Amino acid sequence: MTIIPYSEQHKELWDTTLRQSRFPALLLERGFMDYHADRFEDASLMVCDEKGRVEVLIASSIRRDTNTIVSHGGLTYGGLIPSVHAGIKEIMEALGLACEHYRSLGAIRWILKPAPWAYWSIPSEEVLYAMTQHGAVLKTRALSNCVALDAMQNAFGQTEDAIPQFFSEMRRRHVRKCRQEGVKVMIPDNESDSLENFWSILTKNLSHRHGVAPVHSIEEMKLLMQRFPERIYLATAMKGGEMLAGCIFFIASPQLVHVQYISAADEGRNNNALDLLFAELVGKVATEYKYLDFGISTLHDGTGINEGLMFQKHGYGARGMCYDTYEIAL
Repeated sequence: MTIIPYSEQHKELWDTTLRQSRFPALLLERGFMDYHADRFEDASLMVCDEKGRVEVLIASSIRRDTNTIVSHGGLTYGGLIPSVHAGIKEIMEALGLACEHYRSLGAIRWILKPAPWAYWSIPSEEVLYAMTQHGAVLKTRALSNCVALDAMQNAFGQTEDAIPQFFSEMRRRHVRKCRQEGVKVMIPDNESDSLENFWSILTKNLSHRHGVAPVHSIEEMKLLMQRFPERIYLATAMKGGEMLAGCIFFIASPQLVHVQYISAADEGRNNNALDLLFAELVGKVATEYKYLDFGISTLHDGTGINEGLMFQKHGYGARGMCYDTYEIAL
């Protein structure tokens, strides 16, 4: 097998290989990875067999100031993405070649953030096995909240009166009340004015409550929504022309929808508008996708729990799924 460092001339090959891989992930499309290319030095690799067929993609960036490879520094996850043809032998060899290549760049450590199991189209924990065999050590573990849509519907029964049966009774009451009060959900709603309105609510809440800003700027989000109009959506809960709440969700993989941003205005919190929004979002995605990931609800690299978020998402039928970070000493 041979290593090919990624460059812009490989964009079409990368994307084609990714879409046919075990993990055709939105975040790992080059149009998504490269939206902030000015902030990250790409160190991605393609590993080819003797016939030139790409067997493994490796999504990574390099931090030269700390001699560290990160898979991926600008994304929630990265690392090894095997083709459907690759077996454990090829994955082990690809990882070994990548370690040698990154050592040659002067790196002394490799931080890997493999995507959680629900994102993968085909079981791929050969990657975790190979990482362990190369000395990977678990460094952090964050806890997300994910709805297994089929399983929850089977356990609780099918949706009735357009409210998921696996929502808690409190959430179901809130949904009914919102509908009685005339709250309406718009899915999707990608107009620029709506995005700017939502971004104002989101930015204010993040700043006042947590002292942080959204990971993406509004300009970046507009760009990504333009590049992926069929995979990134804004959904809003409206009443009388006023935006009460909203969320941006990604069709992250062929079987999973990820909620990237969630926020509600003061009136939306009073109306519990998010409960209606998510009831209708579940209705939209349940027939096409297996999982709905509400995102991480832990703090400080997983060492603390945001109990309020956990309680809220549990009420939507979401249960725990780990986002792990590993380190390989090179």
